[in-house]
Amino acid sequence: MAKRLLALWTMALSGCSGGCSDATGPAIVKIKGAEVRCEYHRNGLGRAEVAVAHPRLVDGIGILVGWGGDRIQHYYSSRSGGSFEVLFLAADGTIVERAVLKENSAEGITSAKEASWALMLAEGWSARHNAADAERVELGATVTGRAPEPLPTIRVGGQPVRVEVADTQPRQQRGLMHRRAMSPDDGMIFLYAREQSQNFWMGNCHVGLDIAYFDKYGRFINVCPMDPYPNPATDTDPKAPSTRPAQFVVETSKGWFRAKGLVDADGKPTKDLVLEIPPDVRRHIIK
Repeated sequence: MAKRLLALWTMALSGCSGGCSDATGPAIVKIKGAEVRCEYHRNGLGRAEVAVAHPRLVDGIGILVGWGGDRIQHYYSSRSGGSFEVLFLAADGTIVERAVLKENSAEGITSAKEASWALMLAEGWSARHNAADAERVELGATVTGRAPEPLPTIRVGGQPVRVEVADTQPRQQRGLMHRRAMSPDDGMIFLYAREQSQNFWMGNCHVGLDIAYFDKYGRFINVCPMDPYPNPATDTDPKAPSTRPAQFVVETSKGWFRAKGLVDADGKPTKDLVLEIPPDVRRHIIK
């Protein structure tokens, strides 16, 4: 049995998608005395993609994702080899929510609560081990000794936004699709190699968004507050165009720009708005 689990663990490491390349595992956690050997994702841009093309998990093998702080989390599994039970954990490892990420689910799952960690296990693990909400996962020294890196932070007019980074065509095409909620100061930044006309839309988006455009110098162009379509899966209008060519696009929750005092009721800037992109994000600009 031990050899079989080790073989499956090796398959897990070799069978990940590109998002798994940032894994720093293995890491050992314990739940109700049961040891789980985890592929540990603590940094990088692919943390939402860890289940894509991943083989089926078995008891004793898991995936641990850390975000370096509490946030609404989203995962999808468009080419996975099986379904996953997902435990969303508080900073101290307490289970705050459980969900099932179905096999080959492009829509994925969004946590209803903010959490610092996600632990993916074989489907049905909790039932087999009588694990309930408010149980505590022992994260152990192999995890606490390698704390997760927080999401990168950009600034818009001096206001911080924790962002996931859309730096490749697949990530840009997916964007924030299928998410059911976002933390208040979370968002996404789209990086392009050069200025170009932009015309974003809300296909498969279930939350309202502010879609803001910036030129190559980070200067604000315009922002479009957008509601979800009546049927997010099929309706394609209206769109959110940039009023002139843009190199960077920032998406936040709808109303964020006005709530922060950055624009007025007509979407006009209340001051000079500059997008500040830290070097660790800027280096991902597509060449």
